[in-house]
Amino acid sequence: MREIKFRGKRIDNGEWVYGSYTHCRDVDGNPSIIPFRANYHVPVDRETVGQYTGLSDRNGKEIYEGDIREGDHAIYLIEWNAEKAQYQAKAIQTKTVLIKHCSFPLWQYVEDDGKCRFVVIGNRWDNPDLLEG
Repeated sequence: MREIKFRGKRIDNGEWVYGSYTHCRDVDGNPSIIPFRANYHVPVDRETVGQYTGLSDRNGKEIYEGDIREGDHAIYLIEWNAEKAQYQAKAIQTKTVLIKHCSFPLWQYVEDDGKCRFVVIGNRWDNPDLLEG
């Protein structure tokens, strides 16, 4: 069964919260996440909300939209492609012009054990320096 969950940075303290996304808004219009096994919602920064891809990296870490992975020749940003209805790794920094601005579907990185063959090294909000060229 597919696990549907989200993460976002709390408005009050900037900590990550994981759970179910809800359309409930606080007085400032911020969306909320209901933490798992909780009966309250936490307002989060809408720019930081990302969905779990359903995949884990080589070390078993869950992969979310906005995560950053390192490859042999590039730094990639994990994002949703609505046109193709798939999660993908988009080359942001690269040592070769051949893959600059190219995107690759995440499914092509999945090994027989169900984990992706790469490691998540950060995310776009906590580690923006990883995306700078």
